[in-house]
Amino acid sequence: MRNIIFLFALIYVCVSCEKKRVEINGFPVKILHGGSSFGIITPDGNVLIDSLFSGKPSIVVNQVCVLPCGNGMFRLCDISKVPMTTSSRRFIQVGNFIEDVTIAQEEKEGPFILINKSSENIAVIDSYRGVPVRVMHNFKDGLALAYTGNQKYGYVNTRGEWVIAPEYDFACDFSEGMALVGMADREGRIAYEVIDREGQNVFPVMLTNCRLQGVFSCGLLVYKDLRQHYCACLDKKGKTVLYLPAEIQEMTEFRHDVAFCLTRNGIGVVDKAGKMIVPADYDDGEFINSERLALKSKGKWALFDFKGNRVTPFIYDKIYSWSYANRVFVHQDSVDLLIDRMGKTVSTAYPFELDWQSLETTSPVVQVFYRYPLPETVEVPEPENTILPAKKLSLPRKERIQAIDTASPFYQEAQKVLKNGFSETDSENRRVILNYMEHFRMSYETKDIDFLEQLFSEKALIIVGTVVKQLPQEGHYLPADQIRYNIKTKQQYLDRLRRIFKANKKIEVRYSDFLIRRHPTRPGIYGVSVRQAYSSDLYSDEGYLFLLWDFSDETAPKIHVRTWQPRRIDDQTLLPERDIIHLGSFNFE
Repeated sequence: MRNIIFLFALIYVCVSCEKKRVEINGFPVKILHGGSSFGIITPDGNVLIDSLFSGKPSIVVNQVCVLPCGNGMFRLCDISKVPMTTSSRRFIQVGNFIEDVTIAQEEKEGPFILINKSSENIAVIDSYRGVPVRVMHNFKDGLALAYTGNQKYGYVNTRGEWVIAPEYDFACDFSEGMALVGMADREGRIAYEVIDREGQNVFPVMLTNCRLQGVFSCGLLVYKDLRQHYCACLDKKGKTVLYLPAEIQEMTEFRHDVAFCLTRNGIGVVDKAGKMIVPADYDDGEFINSERLALKSKGKWALFDFKGNRVTPFIYDKIYSWSYANRVFVHQDSVDLLIDRMGKTVSTAYPFELDWQSLETTSPVVQVFYRYPLPETVEVPEPENTILPAKKLSLPRKERIQAIDTASPFYQEAQKVLKNGFSETDSENRRVILNYMEHFRMSYETKDIDFLEQLFSEKALIIVGTVVKQLPQEGHYLPADQIRYNIKTKQQYLDRLRRIFKANKKIEVRYSDFLIRRHPTRPGIYGVSVRQAYSSDLYSDEGYLFLLWDFSDETAPKIHVRTWQPRRIDDQTLLPERDIIHLGSFNFE
């Protein structure tokens, strides 16, 4: 759970430093007294709309929620009216009302539409100059990011007008009136800049080999220098105004003028002056409101103020990252409670089960919209000597899926996900794996030790196989007695990689035969096998790589096992399943 705070996701609610406040009017609850019906509780914990819905509604944003109505379709429900009104119009995708309008779609291959709270059309967003719009984000700062079939990004306002034409090869959502965008040259090198809401250049990004969060918060844009391994912040003029101490390895965006940070000792809190106001002694952290933080130690949570003073004991199993009128939902001893800012219980013994995921995110059900079929194109590569924007150590659960070329080793697995053949959670996990695997491959070519260090769990089992003796015959696998396996710790493996990176100017990794397997009984456990061809200045080999992924902490997936099995065969021969270390090789008890 340590990396949950480094999730660079789209958060629309009032926990940031932005002026706009989105009103959350209710949360879904599962009724406990018979059946499987759902209701809605207001944020003050005193009003329960009981047993009204057969499917789980979304959070209520600006008085409207989204209701499932069967066959993968949704309707809008306005809870402000008495009696509540539910739209007759059905949608395959529909967002929450961050603005007075939202994005919807009636058919997978149909155009995107803007609708009001009465489900009436405001505008149709089908194409730009004949090029179809394939992906859209929900509104942020009054503008919606749109991606066209020719791989360009632009922005649409709440009237459906293109206020910034789709001409960028890279783009982020707007935040505090600005957005990070980029243009690629013929060699694929991207020049990055920050623009305003009219599309005018505010400042060019004059950084190299850095990772940007891509979102302004409290007037700052956080980045990490990947060469000198420090965190820093740009202001709205493009000037670096804050350098964090070297012991800070990662940090979040600022909220309420503070940010969570990660050191070797744990998680702490820093202010905009770089001062550590909460020592980095904790296992996890959450923003609650402008007066309270939640910190975790030894499996329990407690409330803190912004001066680092502990307000409650470490007694809560969970403190939900949402508050109303200085009241906070918590989970303690299998019971959901509502407490005040000092930890005093306000309400308890609810006849329902809180939907903790809704309380965790407090964000729209649908933030990214896809129009099928997605284009089969290749993403612009990231050159080594440019900034690496928004490379996420913990990928957002609803991150945009890049279109994948048919020649890509990930194409077949990506198609399985896009065909909606999996559950929602399973699909999201597979999307994260697909995105991460490309980062994983590139991390060896760009020699990105930082990324690998975050990706492997601290107690990862790393098995390296090396060939002892080559066989004279062609077209056969090396038997077990011809391969020596060495078990290394995470640190031993990374130290070895550092030496390899230093000794080789160029490293190339190619994948094929990519396959994702989900453990049949253990939720969140996946095995990835891939044929890997490795070449460098000093050494080349080919074989099968196996990675065991753990999504038990769904916001911070980790690799627990990495095995390498060298081989020497012709391209037509398949590797026998019994020779691959796979999910069935591990005892999870």
